[in-house]
Amino acid sequence: MLCQRTSTASTSVRPGMRLRSKESSVQVGVVGLGEVGLKFAALAAESGMQVLGVDTAPARRRIATHGLRAAGYEFDIPGLLVGEAPEPSDVHVICVDSPIDSATKKTRLDNLLLAARTVGAVLRPGDLVIMRSTVPVGTTRAGVIPVLQEASGLSGGDFLIAFAPERTSTGGTLTESRTIRHLVGGLESRSTQRAVDVMTQAGMPCQAAESIEAAELGKLATNAVRDINQALANQLCQIAEMHGIDIRRLVDDVNLDYPRDRLKHASPGVGGSCLTKDSYILAESLLPVPPQDTLFGRARIVNDQAQEPTISSLARHFSRHAAAEVRILVCGAAFKGSPPTTDMRNSVGLHVARELVNLGFDVSVYDPVVPASDITGIGYRHSSLPGDDAWNAVLLYSNHASLSSARLSQQIVDSISHDGFIYDPHLWLTDLVVRDAAPGTRYRTLSTERVID
Repeated sequence: MLCQRTSTASTSVRPGMRLRSKESSVQVGVVGLGEVGLKFAALAAESGMQVLGVDTAPARRRIATHGLRAAGYEFDIPGLLVGEAPEPSDVHVICVDSPIDSATKKTRLDNLLLAARTVGAVLRPGDLVIMRSTVPVGTTRAGVIPVLQEASGLSGGDFLIAFAPERTSTGGTLTESRTIRHLVGGLESRSTQRAVDVMTQAGMPCQAAESIEAAELGKLATNAVRDINQALANQLCQIAEMHGIDIRRLVDDVNLDYPRDRLKHASPGVGGSCLTKDSYILAESLLPVPPQDTLFGRARIVNDQAQEPTISSLARHFSRHAAAEVRILVCGAAFKGSPPTTDMRNSVGLHVARELVNLGFDVSVYDPVVPASDITGIGYRHSSLPGDDAWNAVLLYSNHASLSSARLSQQIVDSISHDGFIYDPHLWLTDLVVRDAAPGTRYRTLSTERVID
């Protein structure tokens, strides 16, 4: 018996069940229900397509079915079916993660190739496969297509395939998905055009790329250029600190009315799932050159080390105290605060919290958006509000707007004990610190620090 769908709710599909045939509607199977897959599923469903969301993780299936709003997404997916394995569909969209191995800095493709094999098992002549997972240049042609052929028994021309990467910013809305150009590169012109047609129908403006490889390279370049520019800013910040220069003011002065090559502002580091891996994936596309010998790999190293000066400064400041007696609050479990997200992958704040725990400090973590259970679930002590307790140090890694509010800013400054430490890379507390901070407080920004007397 077929699973019935409503017009507004999601439901589950049992193994072996099939999407209902409906002549006027495209059937789409979305494999991988992380943010990339959920966004595609929502856009496709809103356009009237029949959508099956596939994920092997029960937690992700539960979020897709019942918990999108609670998880921070500002959209629903009308009529979504949810299952553990792909079913025959007109279009299969592969959106599984392709993480970087922490030791080798190379892409782990096991999840992707397994997803391709499960799609291949139900692939039919004339079906379209759209790849959304980020991969080294050449992976779709040399790695994914052979798996699809082997699992399906079809030859190269029997099915269509295109690479159409996700390039929107992490966050729970669909606004950017409806406005930016989505690169689409197919195996041949038929594949490209079919993918463009499907995605355009789903409300995603498209730009046809020269080939599959061109779309793969374009996705990596999109994030690598941001990572490299950020690395430039962060190394300039190191020089600025050596000479007591306010790097934020310097960047503003340099950029003012200057028509070329604007500098980015320095940052406490780079987090998230894309910027922290795409440069390494791009470096991998240059094999056998080691990642550290490429521009992309060097940028990663610079940005990964951007928080080390702050950790060292804090450790020196409290060197005369027993570390276990120093109470530190790290604000920022999500990898960014604007736009808000609950995504904690490669969070700079959590990395710093772990480093401080390893040094023996008493560390708590606060985030304006991430649920307390998610923070405690990965082994950190949670604080409900920065101003609710007394702290020896507060580190403001999150750029969530709530942390800049006058009331909360005052509470943060008032919560710091004598001879405390404040890290304020976003310059939200400067005036309050000068006026109200306890004597002996060390106030650090991106490139400057001073002790309040």
